[in-house]
Amino acid sequence: MSLSGLFIFRFSFQRRLPFSFLLWCFLLVSGRLIGQEEDRKYLIIGDILTEGNSVTSERIILREMLVSTGDTVGVKELNALLEASRINLLNTALFNFVTIEKVFSGPVVNIRLLLVERWYLWPSPIFELTDRNFNSWWESRDFTRVNYGFRLKWSNFRGRMEDLDFIVRMGKNPKFSFKYSIPYINKAKTLGIGIETEYLLNREVGYDTDSNKLMYLFDPEYLVKELNTVFQLSYRRNIHAFHTLGLEYHKRWIQDTLMKLNYRFYYPDELKSGYFALHYKLKLDYRDARYYPLKGWYADIDLQKNGLGLPGDGPVKSFIVKSTERIYVPVAGRWYWAASFSGKWTAGKVPPYLFNKALGYERDFVRGYEYYVIDGEDYILFRTHLKFAIVRPRESQIPGIKSPRFGRIHYASYLTAFADAAYVSSGYPGYSNTLTNTWLRGMGLGLDLVTYYDKVFRIEYSVNKLGESGIFIHFIAGI
Repeated sequence: MSLSGLFIFRFSFQRRLPFSFLLWCFLLVSGRLIGQEEDRKYLIIGDILTEGNSVTSERIILREMLVSTGDTVGVKELNALLEASRINLLNTALFNFVTIEKVFSGPVVNIRLLLVERWYLWPSPIFELTDRNFNSWWESRDFTRVNYGFRLKWSNFRGRMEDLDFIVRMGKNPKFSFKYSIPYINKAKTLGIGIETEYLLNREVGYDTDSNKLMYLFDPEYLVKELNTVFQLSYRRNIHAFHTLGLEYHKRWIQDTLMKLNYRFYYPDELKSGYFALHYKLKLDYRDARYYPLKGWYADIDLQKNGLGLPGDGPVKSFIVKSTERIYVPVAGRWYWAASFSGKWTAGKVPPYLFNKALGYERDFVRGYEYYVIDGEDYILFRTHLKFAIVRPRESQIPGIKSPRFGRIHYASYLTAFADAAYVSSGYPGYSNTLTNTWLRGMGLGLDLVTYYDKVFRIEYSVNKLGESGIFIHFIAGI
């Protein structure tokens, strides 16, 4: 090789060597990194960033997350933990929508929470029916049986999940109340407190039950006055378990007219008396959506001791245990199944009529018996349903409304088939109240409509044990 040829070879080799070497190193390192990515079993949680929470404190949001910065999480577990965290955030009732994004940087994954907050301040007029439910009122369609007034509800006050609630209600049964609660008062975010006080002036009272229906009496002055005060301590060590302990004081003023109509209505020699009570409740909540669940389970136990032997305690002495269990199972595709059990047990003597309530109040009733009440010290209630999603949960934008708090909505609809059964036990049922101390059953079909701000509308056709049937409307999930 000539001298000039050798020079050219050496020059060419020197020019190509760095590039070849870098290319070889790149391929080697890339191959190893790809192999590591395939073999990686764990990730490190980096930053958790929040967007859209203009009101809600970041500390409140991070309290609901099942992962924290610096955690080492299995690759296969990460998606499940983030989905559970998203459900936790939605179940706080602070947000309409929650989206979680992952940003990978080698073994580190950063989390972005995209949040759409609810509207928290609701000044609203009050227009309430005084009957036990809409169906009972519809039976009479009596427009004098209403309450009216004003309510100011401020959820997530100061962005810390505090709740303020003022009610000034007039009409047939005036009510004045104030309620305040804060879920976390300590650094560990496990302890909370609440206080509630209310004054009620009941001009219309259900004083007795005849043929399984309430009998009402009205007085323009009042029949029963109540002053109720509750101080509550809450404890939440983990995401799904809630403990509450409340000290209560109740004071009542009762007109003797009620005692003349029903001698069992209250304690005859204590028409103006008060009593202390202690209340404890444990809730275990693993539902995917508290207002309309499709998956998960819920259980609680509720203990109430009326009369603590303290100065000022009146004649009320009782111990009551209540419990509820619910389970929700996606069956296949659009099909869902759910079942529930609830029960009440009262220790000691048969209480006065005022305290001897079982089924037909609030959400405790057998579907098909909405027009009736069943009094008693103890009861058990079973419910089950099978539902089909006509419209699966969807999101939509309302034209012309730019605010994401109101313009962006979710909705769904379900066709349901249901069956309920219950038994109420009473030591003093009354001769005409034939639904006590016997098994009750009801079944039927329904249509559920669900949308944002926890709104549920149910219309159901039910048949009961008596052979009676009807169409009933409700504004809460069936189970």
